[in-house]
Amino acid sequence: MPKNIPEDASSFPTQTSPLDTEPRDGLSVETPFTNASRRTAYLRDRVEFVDPTREGVRRIRRFPTSAALKSSLDHVDKTVAVIDGVGAYQFDASSMAQELSPMVFRPNDIGAASAGRWLLLLLGSCAVPNGIATLDPNGNVHPEQIRSGVVDAKYANVGANQSIAQNDTFADIVGLSVTLDPLEPGDIIEVDANTRFDGTNGDVAQIRVSFSAPGVATVDSLPTMTKLAGALTFLGGSQKLYWTAGTSQPYTVKVQVAGKSANAAVAYASGSWLIVKGVRP
Repeated sequence: MPKNIPEDASSFPTQTSPLDTEPRDGLSVETPFTNASRRTAYLRDRVEFVDPTREGVRRIRRFPTSAALKSSLDHVDKTVAVIDGVGAYQFDASSMAQELSPMVFRPNDIGAASAGRWLLLLLGSCAVPNGIATLDPNGNVHPEQIRSGVVDAKYANVGANQSIAQNDTFADIVGLSVTLDPLEPGDIIEVDANTRFDGTNGDVAQIRVSFSAPGVATVDSLPTMTKLAGALTFLGGSQKLYWTAGTSQPYTVKVQVAGKSANAAVAYASGSWLIVKGVRP
């Protein structure tokens, strides 16, 4: 009567066979069959784990945290792993990418100067044309990825009255100056300035907006001449400047004023403000 051999999937024993000199009794034959049974059960257990219903692979290696993934010593080239709640990663044994969570992780047993990184599977689709936008460390979209929107916006205002010398030289209005974050070629600087001047009847002032950037010649708007009658308010409407910059860099915008030498010195009061936006078309 044949004997049933119980399944045991806990180990993967070495396959054996009887020696030529061994008697062909029950024990010498049963041991090899037992080892074969356990090896089969071991393989079946793992196949059922990844494909329990024969409908395709259901599970891949997973880690609860990025720290657990980094601590793993098992990182064969092109293998895939999942960090719970974060994403799927593929190990690239040739990658020297700088570690950047959650895009790139370097295993703890690989030095910074050595190759081997866990790369987010979608990494090649991030921050590329028709791809996926990425965020900076503050959770904001990188300016170079913004289209049809405001890249940066700054506001400034004057807190106290200031006097302008009696000459034709333009001087900065202290406090009415802002610097936008680096802009890209073709971006638009949009300015809205409101400046209030106090002076005696007949005083004349010139106002302009000045744009500057490192290594770029300063560009000034055409001055607006205003004849003051008592406490006349000057409204500087929205002004735009278009340019093509060679490199990404910050731009500084400021409001300047000049008093005409033929008239008394001009003073401007608090209440002046400046709003500047960098717009990407």
